Amino acid sequence: MMEDLLASPLLAKDGDDGTTESASHSERSDLLRRQACRPFRQIARAGSNYNFSQRSMSLPVSEHVSSLVSVDEERCEDEELDFILPKLNICILVVGTHGDVLPFCALGKELQATGHRVRIASHEVHRRTVTSRELEFYPLAGDPKQLSQWTVLTGGNIAGEIRSGVHDPSVLMEKDQMLKQIIQSTWGAVSGPDPLSPY
Repeated sequence: MMEDLLASPLLAKDGDDGTTESASHSERSDLLRRQACRPFRQIARAGSNYNFSQRSMSLPVSEHVSSLVSVDEERCEDEELDFILPKLNICILVVGTHGDVLPFCALGKELQATGHRVRIASHEVHRRTVTSRELEFYPLAGDPKQLSQWTVLTGGNIAGEIRSGVHDPSVLMEKDQMLKQIIQSTWGAVSGPDPLSPY
């Protein structure tokens, strides 16, 4: 398999005359050494005493590479880390519609899988979307439907906001009030329990 990689046309370079020639064996070896350093960039589990250079020697990719080229650890020194990764309490604040919340649910699940505690704080209407994915939830103030309507009316830009305010100043007061409520609710999101949690 590795022999096929060494002979692969993907490992090619452009010649001075505009033609494409195969990369030399040493250039291929350099590429394989760089690939051997990739494991250092993997996500480690929280709470683990993680030495990236030791981890790289145990990965299948490195075993294949080391059978043909030696991995020069000095070439990866800038990527070596040796420390205990803390378990983090992460709160993701999302103001918006269902489509705004979903990508952060996926992010939250990935962070959770690496050992972190994850809470998504958003509008109450998104509670089921979040909790059905076994993530913590905290309700933020504000009405996402009303926020979306305002965005459509103004075009989501400053000029539209100014036109809207000139036409009907009461709208700006409503927005200001809702934004204040949302901002005030963010403190509870990072410091208090979910009001509807049984625990």
